[in-house]
Amino acid sequence: MIGKRTPESLISAEEAVRITIKASTLSDLLKGRKITDEWRKQKGPITHVYEIDWMLSAIYIAGRIQGIREERAKKKAKKD
Repeated sequence: MIGKRTPESLISAEEAVRITIKASTLSDLLKGRKITDEWRKQKGPITHVYEIDWMLSAIYIAGRIQGIREERAKKKAKKD
């Protein structure tokens, strides 16, 4: 979302790593792998270090969107 202001993170990098090491599942890893595979399919091989950061940004944004959609689904279910 280049050019759009996103809310500040409510989780630190340190906490994210600590939780991932403790609680990550094979399913989580496979979801991340799907994103990295798709990144390579669309963008080609990684030739610059900054491209890894862009790919990781895609994974982070996917997580944010997943959380937003889950919250919207919960709110919608409460209305019905």
